[in-house]
Amino acid sequence: MGRRDDLPDLATNFGGGGGFGFGFDMGVAEGLRRSGIDVARYPMIGTSAGSHTVAALRLGIDFDTFADAWADQVGDGTGRPWSDGYAFADRMYRDLHDPDISTVAVRMSRGRREVLESAEHGIDDIVAASSAAVPVIRPHRIDGRLYADGGAVSMNSIDLTPPAQVALVVTPFARRGQGPAGIIGRSQARREIRRWVDRHGGDLLWVVPTDAMVAAGGKRIRDIVDIRIGRVVHPLAVEYGERVAAELRAMRPDLFG
Repeated sequence: MGRRDDLPDLATNFGGGGGFGFGFDMGVAEGLRRSGIDVARYPMIGTSAGSHTVAALRLGIDFDTFADAWADQVGDGTGRPWSDGYAFADRMYRDLHDPDISTVAVRMSRGRREVLESAEHGIDDIVAASSAAVPVIRPHRIDGRLYADGGAVSMNSIDLTPPAQVALVVTPFARRGQGPAGIIGRSQARREIRRWVDRHGGDLLWVVPTDAMVAAGGKRIRDIVDIRIGRVVHPLAVEYGERVAAELRAMRPDLFG
């Protein structure tokens, strides 16, 4: 595809997946940044763990700082039913706004996905809504509407990625060997990629975990809040992100050369 000056060069979509997903998402983003491609300069959208990723990247919160705060607030192991996800989001992002980040949550009264914009709501609210993984984390209310984790309908919502010349979609769960979430995530991603390309006509690069990352675990429901898995995956994903940067440059040297 040729250059379209009316669109941003890049838009990035970060998918969900608990501690594994955050480690993967943040690692890929760090590898890209080290290679000279800072995704935080462009529009971003995230689901569940991906919503924490877009917030952390935009606000300059690094992985270790986030992981330490998560372990302090939530603990390392399995979450208890109906934990308060907003308490952590409020601690990290209170009263902050940014027009270029958005999240995907499920509006419970309709059972449908909804894009929540930080231009309209606080980052703490849109992240808490997108990452309210029922029944581990209780739903979050914004303007009287109750929201749950966007991953309940789609692991990534790739089709809701903002229009751009290139879409970078980072999908923590889209591989065989990752249990039902991996199988479902891969199937959803394939359908949603077609929708995005048909709708916007841009180029798209799809990033999935390597075998070594899959072996780190995180596929059980009980692992959703286990940031220790993210600590294992993160350095592997940083190295991987550097290779992703090379792929972007090969794909679109006019944009990233």
